[in-house]
Amino acid sequence: MHTSSRSDATSLHARTWRLPAVLAALAAFALVIGCAQPPAPGEPDPEPEPEPTVLSGNAAWADLEGAEPGPLLSVSLWMLDIEIPEPGPRAHTSVVGGHDSQTLRSSAAGLDVDGDVLRSSAVVEIEDGFYLAGLGQVAADGTYELALPDGDALPEALFRDAEDAVAALFFADGPECTLEASDPSARVTLTLFEGVTVASPAFLAPTGLGIAITTTEAVDPDFDFASGFASTTFVSLAYATAPTTITTTGADCEPEAGFAVDVDVELAAGWNQLTWVYLPDDGLTVRDRPVDEPVFSLVFPYAGL
Repeated sequence: MHTSSRSDATSLHARTWRLPAVLAALAAFALVIGCAQPPAPGEPDPEPEPEPTVLSGNAAWADLEGAEPGPLLSVSLWMLDIEIPEPGPRAHTSVVGGHDSQTLRSSAAGLDVDGDVLRSSAVVEIEDGFYLAGLGQVAADGTYELALPDGDALPEALFRDAEDAVAALFFADGPECTLEASDPSARVTLTLFEGVTVASPAFLAPTGLGIAITTTEAVDPDFDFASGFASTTFVSLAYATAPTTITTTGADCEPEAGFAVDVDVELAAGWNQLTWVYLPDDGLTVRDRPVDEPVFSLVFPYAGL
């Protein structure tokens, strides 16, 4: 049986985010989209920029007792630069609750967001290892479109070698489970699943920041953490500098090891969607999905992990 610390993931819904210094900036976040200035008279028109990849979706607050988070104003992409531990026999470390969780907590515990520098195309490190990338508006009905930043705007710290970029191996039963890339020279942004997925949408509201459970289909706002994992397909995003496939190989990836880890994704150059299906007693499956497919975001108030 898979013995990862899953209970810590359930505590996300109980956390609220209280950083008053950020509240004054939140109203500006929804107004800074489209900040490009026209050329001065006499100057040639700039070369048109390539069309960005757009993530579309629908968002709703989770139904939390006593929480009144207010409307969702805008959406960004949250990305992390953290170290993922090597797999070990029966370690099943959890990014939320395992021995590496302190790194994640340190990366995201305090947020110091400067509204003047967060633009629709910007990638901003708001705390060590914690980035917001891009900005889009959320409509009153929860629908949103987020123009994802160009790869040139992404900091090098967010990239990994392709064979280290899909953080699934900490679920494995031992070290004889590895990832192989068809183009090992490709660089890919770190992507992982641990109750929430990274990279994935984050949301700004009058009360603060919300982190989302991002899925292929709508999830009931009454989402049950205890049973929801087994019936949900989670989505993360990854940027690749070149096309590559990433697949698991090795005896410790197989069902005979006790918990199967099955990664088989084909990444295009640019932005990609990855799906994660976690079955507690059986295994983890990671696949690719067309990047223009819409997603659903179930949003939870966030106070740092």
